Amino acid sequence: MQPVSFKGVKAGEYAELGTTITLTAADGAETVYHLLGAWDGNPEKNYLSYRTRLGQAIFRCKIGDTVTLPSGEKVTLTAVAALPADVLAELE
Repeated sequence: MQPVSFKGVKAGEYAELGTTITLTAADGAETVYHLLGAWDGNPEKNYLSYRTRLGQAIFRCKIGDTVTLPSGEKVTLTAVAALPADVLAELE
């Protein structure tokens, strides 16, 4: 298994591997996740593997899209950004 480097990932308008995403609920509550590879998940740090049900629901969604979470809750993808330096450093 080869580790994946997310250093060169450029954030755009889609939730892609190696990006930080913000989901906003109807009540305005925001949740931030770091969308990562298959083996990088860590719920305590909001590191989200794209292979989880939640990760699959969000992966490749566009800013402004409504996403139905595995719980049935509907949220909106409101932001996509590059991974913060501290997250990148931890994943190396």
